[in-house]
Amino acid sequence: MRIVIAAPCGTSGGAGEALLAAARERHDASLFDHPASRDPTLELPDLVSRTRPDVVLLIDVAREDPETLDTLRELGARVAVWVDATTDGAAPWVLARRRWIAGGADATATTRKDEAHVLLDRMGREALLLNRPDDGAELADRIETLLTWTTSCATDVAEEE
Repeated sequence: MRIVIAAPCGTSGGAGEALLAAARERHDASLFDHPASRDPTLELPDLVSRTRPDVVLLIDVAREDPETLDTLRELGARVAVWVDATTDGAAPWVLARRRWIAGGADATATTRKDEAHVLLDRMGREALLLNRPDDGAELADRIETLLTWTTSCATDVAEEE
C-alpha cells in the first residue's frame, strides 16, 4: 500500500519521522512534513496528485480543512485523521477545528479516550481508539490497524454513495 503521512513539524517530538519509519516496515510510505510557513491546503494535493497514494494519513491536523480532504479523495486517496496530541488546556477553537477537519475524513482515530466519541468522520462514525505505546502497542501495529480501519471505512462510504 502506498501511504503519505502528513504531520506538522515537531508533532509530538518528531512523531512524523517515527510514524514514517514504522509505516515503511510494511508499506511504501513517504512523509509530508509541513513547517508553519507552508500551506498544506495547496502543497498536499500537489504531492498526492504526483505520488498517487492509496491513503493519506493526517496526524494532529491543524491547518488542513474538509475541502482539502475532498480534493485528496478526488485524486484517489482515502483520507484518515489521527489525533494524538494532548488537548489538555487547549483553546476551545482548537478542539472545534479538529472536529471540523475530522468530519471530512474517511476515518478518524485517536489515542485519547476522551475524544473518541466527538471525532466523527464524514459518515458520522466515532474515532477508532488506538492503544497508546505504554499499553504495549507497537507503532507499526497501530498504523496497520488504522490503515485497515481506513480502508474498511472508505469501502463503506463508496457503497453508501
